[in-house]
Amino acid sequence: MITEGVSSPSSSSSFPHPWSYDVFLSFRGTDTRYSFIDHLYGALQQKGINAFMDDELCRGEKIWPSLSKAIQESNISVVVFSENYASSTENFGEALAHHEHKFKNDIGKVLRWRAALREASNFSGWSFLEGYESKFIHDIVGEISAKVLNCLHLNVAEYPVGIQDRLRDLNVLINVEKNDVRMVGIWGTGGIGKTTIAKAVHNSIVKRFEGSCFLANVRENSIRDGGMVELQNTLLFEIFRGKKLKITNVDKGINVIKKMLSHRKVLLILDDVSHLDQLKKLAGGCDWFGLGSRIIITTRDKHLLLAHQVNLIYKVKELCRDEVIQPFSWNAFGRNFHMVDHGKVKRVVLHYADGLPLALTVFGSLLRGRSEEQWQDASPLKTPTLKFYYQAVKFRSGSVAGKSGSSGSMFFKNCGVHLAYKQDGGDVMAVNDTDLQEQWLSLPLEPMNPRKRQKKSISMEEQPSPNGEKLVYHRNSKTV
Repeated sequence: MITEGVSSPSSSSSFPHPWSYDVFLSFRGTDTRYSFIDHLYGALQQKGINAFMDDELCRGEKIWPSLSKAIQESNISVVVFSENYASSTENFGEALAHHEHKFKNDIGKVLRWRAALREASNFSGWSFLEGYESKFIHDIVGEISAKVLNCLHLNVAEYPVGIQDRLRDLNVLINVEKNDVRMVGIWGTGGIGKTTIAKAVHNSIVKRFEGSCFLANVRENSIRDGGMVELQNTLLFEIFRGKKLKITNVDKGINVIKKMLSHRKVLLILDDVSHLDQLKKLAGGCDWFGLGSRIIITTRDKHLLLAHQVNLIYKVKELCRDEVIQPFSWNAFGRNFHMVDHGKVKRVVLHYADGLPLALTVFGSLLRGRSEEQWQDASPLKTPTLKFYYQAVKFRSGSVAGKSGSSGSMFFKNCGVHLAYKQDGGDVMAVNDTDLQEQWLSLPLEPMNPRKRQKKSISMEEQPSPNGEKLVYHRNSKTV
């Protein structure tokens, strides 16, 4: 029998539960400790599954505090009923009668035990009477492995701010207690924290589903050659852990997803959706999924949600006045505190960031480790570099002059210009997305000199920047 530790339905924690063990093995030690249980424990360890094993649970009248703690801190419990777990049903009856008499002043405890035994007897489980024990254990470990992997939490954010309040509002729409199929949209401008909130939602409710998948960066990944097929394959692989399913074309993938998920309770999160066609090929309708399923979609386009008949829409709120300084302080100083010494810079930064967590994170990271003199010189009103990054962040968010940040890499394309200006001799360097992300935060705070730009690389893209200049960027090449 396999059972899972379930958090309270009202819990909306975005942080991983501190499980000390993946599995707690409960068994009668005298007849299985050195045979079946030993083999099962070894197979779990080989799969990288951390199991707690003890054969003393049935001895004594009280469970040792350490064992009680281990049970509470285990994600999954595996109860092995062997031939000698209870010598007969009469023994169970005698034991229950004994405890009813002994605890007559606390009959509630006995009733809870009685209910627990009744519940355990109703669980579906695995029965081994004959055949190969190795195959039997292999099947059990496979199911446990799928459950453990399905419950793994996503990394939300290094410094999450305001998550709990937003989760509370969003969970009203999601309402996992209802057994219907729901599509819920998370809508807001770029950089406002849609993905962070979606990850936090995943972590708070994932244990309630038979399978789950978080499809990140749908917008970018879908436009690659074969990208939509890859997304469909990823969706099925994540939900059906261990099963090898290979889709070769999008149309077939649509039918495979519908057929395989129509009777399965799943949690599917589609992150950064930009076109209706993406939804039609990944989550065409509520009838694609089993009862109790939840499909969560993050997007900048509210009309896209309405066109797909997604009527449960959560609009992400900007950080409030009390929250807005926190992501900046954490990234700039490594802790949250009031910036008395840098009050003027703080006011300017908060004004420019306009409540966007991404912008606040960028500015904080950019200024971390700088001297006080550099801080004073780093005001976005004084330093073209910071003004440039500010506009890059805003353009990445799709909120400059009403423009839509159609490319997911536009933010780093803007930053790439400054990297290009820093090369010896003024030559432009061709960089890829990863290079930019790793390098741009290490740049010194000093103005750019666009007159030094000389075009050296071929096959370069030119994109208009928010301030009207041309941005030189090479998407797939190495640094030269």
